[in-house]
Amino acid sequence: MIEFFVLIVLVISVALLLGLNIISMPTLLINASIWIILGLAITKDLKQRNMQIYYLISIFITVILLIANQSAFIKWFFSFMTRSLIIEFTQSLILIYAFAHLSVFAHIYGKKAIHEFKQSRRNK
Repeated sequence: MIEFFVLIVLVISVALLLGLNIISMPTLLINASIWIILGLAITKDLKQRNMQIYYLISIFITVILLIANQSAFIKWFFSFMTRSLIIEFTQSLILIYAFAHLSVFAHIYGKKAIHEFKQSRRNK
């Protein structure tokens, strides 16, 4: 089911890109390849690893970053990605994927740190 949704989103996005006259062929190829790679990776994460909650968290963080994109580092990051021929939709997908994996890492590391802290408190 999710593959069908991802495929629809990719087809619509490519159709929109082709409809715009300002998009060049290298931009289309770069973004389409990133969409395919991220689409496969996100599909694998959602099916095999049950990372739905982490992707929801990452979507929320990405929306906050897109709203507050006038700060120095965030503005530099988005302008760098735009100069690299990566459009805003693809930038958002990259951020969603990265923040999902960072939130998984933080969750696992946090649980491990809390467990070790409880163990050290019991040993005293």
